[in-house]
Amino acid sequence: MPALKRNLLHIASFDGNIGDNASHNGFYRQLRENTAWEISVQQKEIRKTYLNYPAADRWFWNDDLIAQMGEQDVTIVGGGNYFELWLENSRTGTTIDLNPESLRNLKSPLFFNAVGCDPNIGVTQETIERFRGFVETVLQHPMCMLTVRNDGSSKYLTEYLGQEVADQIEVVPDPGFFVDPGRAELPRSLEDKRFWVLNLAKDRPERRFPGTRGKLDYKGFITEISGFIEEICLHYPDLQIVLVPHIFSDLDPIRDVMAELPDPIRRWRISVAPLLHGMGAEKTIFALYKEAELAMGPRFHANVCPIGLGTPTLGLVTTQKLTDLYEELGIPERAIDAQTPGFGQQLLQAAEKTLRCQNDIKADYRTLRANLKTRSDEVYRNLESLVDS
Repeated sequence: MPALKRNLLHIASFDGNIGDNASHNGFYRQLRENTAWEISVQQKEIRKTYLNYPAADRWFWNDDLIAQMGEQDVTIVGGGNYFELWLENSRTGTTIDLNPESLRNLKSPLFFNAVGCDPNIGVTQETIERFRGFVETVLQHPMCMLTVRNDGSSKYLTEYLGQEVADQIEVVPDPGFFVDPGRAELPRSLEDKRFWVLNLAKDRPERRFPGTRGKLDYKGFITEISGFIEEICLHYPDLQIVLVPHIFSDLDPIRDVMAELPDPIRRWRISVAPLLHGMGAEKTIFALYKEAELAMGPRFHANVCPIGLGTPTLGLVTTQKLTDLYEELGIPERAIDAQTPGFGQQLLQAAEKTLRCQNDIKADYRTLRANLKTRSDEVYRNLESLVDS
């Protein structure tokens, strides 16, 4: 049976955060594996709707967009953390500033795919009510599918919209669990060597490093991480550490940690992955995660993707989102509170235990991924039925 040609409009972020590219890689892979479609994708950059985007090609969530959606077989929004609830100037209280009334003119299916709901930046009663109106409109629309990702989003939907509404919204695995790096080659300097991957992040420092109520400030975090690296390098003389930036600001903590390390460790034990962006670049970066002995980091996809690839992880928790992820996966012990003084020693102990139990952890991750894929496959088959009906 020949493949059915389907034109997709995909609204998401495609540049600037390599984790987003990994998520879309996994999404396209899942589409190929679960539908009979030959897809042609038109990507539309969501960041060009942001208030801080000044260029002439900025676009808007308006009737022109609804008309553009109608020219496609299906429109995909996400994945991404687009159900933040702090945008008081948005008609939905979120990044997706789409007037619910405009959905009356929708001519083809609209799929909100694995969108994150995150109130931790801030939330008001007004944004909650706007979001409620939007969600209820989407749920009642016969051509809309609404899913949120498995990162605690359902918990927040229940808290702010109520159990009855939350129960109507399916929780799906983030597509990053299914990223496929393909046959990307490792750098020659890492071939046939043991290495760990470490991501560091500095964005939203007021949340990550508050320096109050017993929590570390940024300098304290850097001291803990650099001390951890130094001890690890002493314990394991054959081990390499690869520092991996996901966005440009990750280069700051990478530089600051390296400045704290002894020169021999900097010279002979540390590598820094390139800062890449755009679709396809994720293969180079996540090949490192795939081949690593251990992956650590505070970023969402620095944890999601290696779990899906079968690499043992230790999440460095500096935001609530990562705690929510590991709790929802049923493995909260894999998350380390990286805001607490002395966490470097806890991380060292957890890393050593991981090495002792790595075969068991890998087996657990394989089972976890298989269960996630079963859930994900069903959603994509439902999408295929909606589009082809």
